[in-house]
Amino acid sequence: MGEAGVPVDVRVTGTAYDLPPGIDLCAYRVAQEALTNVDDGTGRAAPARPRARICHGTVIAEPAPEGGFESSLRVPVPRAGSRGS
Repeated sequence: MGEAGVPVDVRVTGTAYDLPPGIDLCAYRVAQEALTNVDDGTGRAAPARPRARICHGTVIAEPAPEGGFESSLRVPVPRAGSRGS
């Protein structure tokens, strides 16, 4: 996106670590959708929300206070060594 003239700022809060494959793909697709929507000027999060729900997450997409657009994804991640999805 930077090459297309759209500045992109990625922020990770907390400690970064490898995600389970399904959650990793979900996060990738939601980010891809957010960047596509910024590129087409819509900023809509609607297509990303069903993707986030698949991994029990939520998406917030809104105008950023300093201008531009901001998208965030929150997903529950199993702790290392725990069972479950």
